[in-house]
Amino acid sequence: MPFGHAARHLCRAADPCNSVSNWETIPSAANRTLRAARTDMTDQAHSPKRALDRLRVIRNAYAADIEREKRDILSALSAKAPIAANRLGALHDDLLFLLAFPGAAETRRVAMRMLAELARRLDRLKSAERGQFDDTGVAGSVTRHLYPFPVAQWIAKRARGEADIDWRNFADPSLLDHALRGILCAGEGEAFDSGDISTRAWVRLARPRDA
Repeated sequence: MPFGHAARHLCRAADPCNSVSNWETIPSAANRTLRAARTDMTDQAHSPKRALDRLRVIRNAYAADIEREKRDILSALSAKAPIAANRLGALHDDLLFLLAFPGAAETRRVAMRMLAELARRLDRLKSAERGQFDDTGVAGSVTRHLYPFPVAQWIAKRARGEADIDWRNFADPSLLDHALRGILCAGEGEAFDSGDISTRAWVRLARPRDA
């Protein structure tokens, strides 16, 4: 008896209800195993540390397959993937590079979305870790600087609710008194000069609700 007929005969004998035989399910089970293995290998290759190292290597390489790899890496480094705080700065630099020198429009769009996610990543860090990014320019970090008044006005308008006076490093808040008097109405001047309200408290009370 040919082998194929023998195999079919054995399957029918083992399965009197004539259902799908185990012989027929072996290929699909093997395929599922192979797909799972490939997924595991991809996840391992795109662990946050390895993915960041690889992105740094290929960020200034340009070819269709390289662009696909960049996007795959960025997808692996989505907001759900844990990244150590000390590696976020490197990711920020690489994303800025991809925005400035994109190899494909889609790569630039993915990098832009990832850059927007960085601020949320910083929010999830502990206070001490988040403070390490002060004055680095990373999205979501705090930047302290002495700005000329026109620049401070521009920032206050463009970043409403996100800009504030750095009171911790403001040794003498009363230095603002002369500037504040210039914007007070007549009824406010007497209360301001009384000294019952500190300069900092006055600024807080006078600040618009949405500022």
